[in-house]
Amino acid sequence: MNMDANEIKPCVKDNFSKSVINNVEVVHHGNWLDTLAINYTDPLGNSRQWEAVSCTTKPKRQDAVDSVEVIALLKRNLHHNCIVLVKQFRPPLGCYSIELPAGLCDESDLNVEATALRELYEETGYMGKVTKMAKNYQPTSLDPSTQSSCISNVHVLIDGDDPKNIDCAQHLDEGEFVEVLLVPVRNLLHRLNELVTGAPEKTIVDSRLYALATGLEMGLTLNTKCKPLEDESTLQSST
Repeated sequence: MNMDANEIKPCVKDNFSKSVINNVEVVHHGNWLDTLAINYTDPLGNSRQWEAVSCTTKPKRQDAVDSVEVIALLKRNLHHNCIVLVKQFRPPLGCYSIELPAGLCDESDLNVEATALRELYEETGYMGKVTKMAKNYQPTSLDPSTQSSCISNVHVLIDGDDPKNIDCAQHLDEGEFVEVLLVPVRNLLHRLNELVTGAPEKTIVDSRLYALATGLEMGLTLNTKCKPLEDESTLQSST
């Protein structure tokens, strides 16, 4: 069978009717999160209920997302290009987490770019410029099985030789404790693993950051075309 390489087809044809949300009940209203009971009808016509959480701060604009995540590249003369990361204690995990800078969207923010630059400045002190990459800011789900939140990724380039980005200071809110990490992009996956294994306290890597690092590693592996992707020795030697 001939098939266009760019053509995407479902593996199983769906002959069922679509699921329908009937109503959403707020079980508990918090400062930042609402606990929801979602009543819906599945494709077979059965009534079901799903438990979830929703962010209370989401702007009311129809196209708005709850939050943004910043992929910030720091470029300096005579230095490796680095990705700017943050490390902070996350109470739900009970440990530290290494993440991309991120934050909630405010109603006052004009767009996701404004939110991204604000959050980057507050958490790391760096000031940068939004690049043209991923300009449509396609919303992506954070955890579709438990929450309704959607996030947009914003790519930012930081001129590390700019005086305002030398010895810059964070602008954290009260109760925020964030460590800034400058990690070379080269061998990012290996470096993240080293940060976890070498940390004095329990530390994990945010799944979105780990997926980015894995994607970069896969790109390098596929481009070499020396050994199959599943050959672990190839992955280890490239890191």
